[in-house]
Amino acid sequence: MSRLKTTLMMTTTLVLLSGTCLAADVPPDEVVTTFFKTYCLRCHAAQKQEGQFRLDTLPREFVDQATAQRWGEVVFRMNSGEMPPKDEPQPKAEELGRVVDWISASIADGQATRMAGRGPVALYRLSRDEYAHTAYDLLGVHYDGKLPGALNEDPRWHGFDRIGSLLTLSPSHVDRYRRAADTVITRAFPDQTAQPVKGLRDSGVATPATENAAEVRYRDIIWSGAYAEEGGKQYDMESGGEAMRVRIRLSGLQPKGGRAPHLTVWDLTLKRSIFDEDIITPEDQPIVVEFDTTTSSFQLINAVSGFPGNGHTESNTARRFINSRQPRIGHPAGYKLFDDEGQPLFPLLLVDSIEWESVPVSEETQRKRSGIFPSVLARNAKAPTDPQELEALFGECRQSLHRFAERAWRRPVTRDEVERYVRIVQHELAAGESFGPAYRSALIAVLTSKNFYYIEEGDPTKPRDTVNDWELASRLSYFLWSSMPDDDLFAAVRGGYAEATRGL
Repeated sequence: MSRLKTTLMMTTTLVLLSGTCLAADVPPDEVVTTFFKTYCLRCHAAQKQEGQFRLDTLPREFVDQATAQRWGEVVFRMNSGEMPPKDEPQPKAEELGRVVDWISASIADGQATRMAGRGPVALYRLSRDEYAHTAYDLLGVHYDGKLPGALNEDPRWHGFDRIGSLLTLSPSHVDRYRRAADTVITRAFPDQTAQPVKGLRDSGVATPATENAAEVRYRDIIWSGAYAEEGGKQYDMESGGEAMRVRIRLSGLQPKGGRAPHLTVWDLTLKRSIFDEDIITPEDQPIVVEFDTTTSSFQLINAVSGFPGNGHTESNTARRFINSRQPRIGHPAGYKLFDDEGQPLFPLLLVDSIEWESVPVSEETQRKRSGIFPSVLARNAKAPTDPQELEALFGECRQSLHRFAERAWRRPVTRDEVERYVRIVQHELAAGESFGPAYRSALIAVLTSKNFYYIEEGDPTKPRDTVNDWELASRLSYFLWSSMPDDDLFAAVRGGYAEATRGL
């Protein structure tokens, strides 16, 4: 009998506790409403909206994805202690816990409905090459994602580096995308106009042996098969990552019946060739070859086999050259490079000089950057204090950011999306920053968004069987030229002409 009483008492206790837990886990709707009126609506209602957030008009329809996300933000701020603020009346822990549990349970209850109405979304992260091409087509900035410390190397599968399932995203990727965006925006919109850079490396003039002797020019000689540890010539210049135009004045001597000398310009940073060309021209008729690069250090190589180097004798062969009649001045024990008739025995490159200068901003690049940076203020100016002038400034910021985000994200953008980046400018200016750095922060944030370095197809709000015109344009452009759609393709999308290409 005693055992039966004990069992009945335990059962009754469990039932009562269960009812208490259910009542705590799922509080009545009016309890939540009372909680918000007491602790929240003073700062998040019609009269005042801290952080532009209203709770009085936030629907309690948790089957809607956007609504559920907003309620999730409320839970996060309540759990972190941000809501209510410490200078406002504080709820008891039991009150706060019951409301948070109710919101969390409501979000969980609506999850199945939300997922059932969600459309499939495919995401493809840009590869390093696609990122660089997109940055150039967007702003005319040469950014090399393969530089050491730039962007993470893309994984390969059977030789392919565009497999979407392998192009994952890690914290390291996000950090490097932020730094890459900072570099791209700073180069496109610096605080001050960059000064032109010029440089010259002349092989030199020989000092006359007597007072009446004529000057004799030296030339750097690069024999065949000359690499770094042999006869290759290294040159350094201060490019600062900007595009530089390099001009090399040289001759190329081909032995009778032999191969032509081949000039290879080797990028010592990227460890790859950036220029290749056979050079065949008489000793006394040098030519000038020209190419653009962003590297700061490169090496000239005569990429042809045929020089029988053996170490010691090779190191005693002349590296500076006057002419074929005096090939071994100062190095009599070196290799014989010419026969008695002055004909070369090996393919030889003779370098007179190397000149470089910064490439001026082209009209096409100026057009790409036009309309992105507001012209209301100078870039180093402080924000105006007059309310009307300040509103005009933010109005132009909205228009400029809208144009930039639409091109960068390759799709239409909403006012709410743009407003997030306008607030970045506002916060930076409020902190005392000048206009240029404040606005650049917003541009950097646009390029750091996943909307830039991901190609997105599909709509999370509703299922659909086909890509839309904007997605089709990106699919075509990245398939055909590994970059963003050009102006013609954007114009076709806006005009509705892309509909005719769906048959493709």
